[in-house]
Amino acid sequence: MHNYGVSFGMDIDARSESYRKMKKNTKPQNVKGYRGIEVNVLACPFQYVAGMMGEAGWLVAENQSFRSFQLDEEEEIFIIYPDGIHI
Repeated sequence: MHNYGVSFGMDIDARSESYRKMKKNTKPQNVKGYRGIEVNVLACPFQYVAGMMGEAGWLVAENQSFRSFQLDEEEEIFIIYPDGIHI
């Protein structure tokens, strides 16, 4: 298994279909951050993040309290829930 970084304390299989779907659906977005200042972040809909997590996907899909995750030290991806992105 080829791993690409760690997310939520889990190894990620970069060859999996769910990983490719997550990467394909991760896009830059402008959102209002702290004090209403607009920032550009990478964001992905929660269902693709949950799919990538396998059996632990319910942590994202049902809890919906995770704001972001990291695939490596440089790349933080914010999660888009039905009510928006929480920064």
